[in-house]
This record gives sequence, C-alpha cells and structure tokens, in this order.
Amino acid sequence: MANTKSILRKISADTQHQELEHERLQQNYEQIRQNDDQMEEERNKDETTKIHERYRRKQKNTENGMSLDHLIRPTKNIAEKPGTYFYGPLKKLAEDFGDISTMLRHMTLGQNQKYSQDGDRLLNRSGKVVYDEKAKECFE
Repeated sequence: MANTKSILRKISADTQHQELEHERLQQNYEQIRQNDDQMEEERNKDETTKIHERYRRKQKNTENGMSLDHLIRPTKNIAEKPGTYFYGPLKKLAEDFGDISTMLRHMTLGQNQKYSQDGDRLLNRSGKVVYDEKAKECFE
C-alpha cells in the first residue's frame, strides 16, 4: 500500500512538473514572439526615425530630462459649419431644407449676396422671385 501511494505521488508530481514546464515554455514562446515583432518593427523604420527615437530616449533618461507629454496637444475636431462650404445650388437647398432662414444659413457668401429675403420669398438681385417658401417652388 505504501509503495502504491509513493508511486501515485511521484506520478502526480511528474505531471505537475510537466504542466509547470509547459507553462514556462508557453511564456517564453510569447516573449520571443513579442521580441520578434518588435525587432521586425525596428527593421522597417527608416534611419531618421531611429535617430530621433534614440535622441528622445536619451533625453528622457537624463537627470534633468523633462516629460514632453504636456506639449503634445490633442487634435481638434473640425465640424463643418453652415455657410463655410458650398452645400449646393438653390434648388438643392430648397429640396433639403425648405425653410428660408435655414437656407440662408447654409448659403455661401456669394449666394447670400446674390439672393435677398422678402418675407416668405427669396428674390434675386433684379427683384425676381427665385424661391417661394409657401409653394415650395424654386424658379431658378
């Protein structure tokens, strides 16, 4: 009976040892793969990038080297504002918006100079009606 227990302990110790060895090999494999990826990335960089990164690393590691992270600003989200780009001709503005005040906001400076509002109508320079808001008709 004592021999059976010792044999079973020895077998379980061997399997635990093999599992630990397998886990250690797996960790080594992952580390090697990460290092290989990093080396491949380094190989693909051009010489000026490598020099610059070396300079920055050296600058950070110096005794009085300061962090430059506060100098880096996040990019601004540029939202297109009405009237800062050409939305389309008067017909397209009328189809999409229908409301003269909204149409005027989306017009460019040139379009704003070309047309003027008279109540619920839009007039051109010569005074002819080019858009009627009530009828939703564009005469241009």
